[in-house]
Amino acid sequence: IGDAAYWSLVVELLFYVAIGLFVYLFSWKNIRWFTGLWLLISALAFFFHVDDSFIAKMLLVRHASYFLFGITLMLVVSTDYKTILQKYYDYAFLIGVAVYGACISPYALPPYLTPHPYDTLIVLLLQAVFFISVAALVYLSSSIQSEKVIRRMAILGGLTYPLYLVHQTVGTTIIDYFKDYGTLAMRGGIVIVTMIG
Repeated sequence: IGDAAYWSLVVELLFYVAIGLFVYLFSWKNIRWFTGLWLLISALAFFFHVDDSFIAKMLLVRHASYFLFGITLMLVVSTDYKTILQKYYDYAFLIGVAVYGACISPYALPPYLTPHPYDTLIVLLLQAVFFISVAALVYLSSSIQSEKVIRRMAILGGLTYPLYLVHQTVGTTIIDYFKDYGTLAMRGGIVIVTMIG
């Protein structure tokens, strides 16, 4: 695939295959075993500095925290808890995964993504904002009752994936095409409007 932005498609496909196989073989009710084991494997890969090995890449150790956060957040929202212990476990795991994801981000990012000394700190802060914001928005979403608001939010959410898929090639083409017109900020604005359109 010619567009470098598509690298995450392989990661996503590996995740969907892995989760599908686990649920098929062990059932969904054992999903917490899957999440706990995956977090342990990811942490051990970084601890022993084998996170760049072929097996570690196939086990998605660099991306595990994001998937684990999403799975656990879904469990928190959708589980009808029978015991307070299970609820506390899920909340503790959610927080633990968020902290873990932020802590390993300087090691998980390829060096070419952090050319400036402050980049690692910026990414770490953005991850903290991301984890907190997503959890808060999911929590607040249950209070939205308006069909119109829900429909608009669904449209906005639906825009994000196609926007991600076309932003690099189309965005670079537009910026290059308008290179003799206006400032970089103006060209960036044109790209944003075009991408959303």
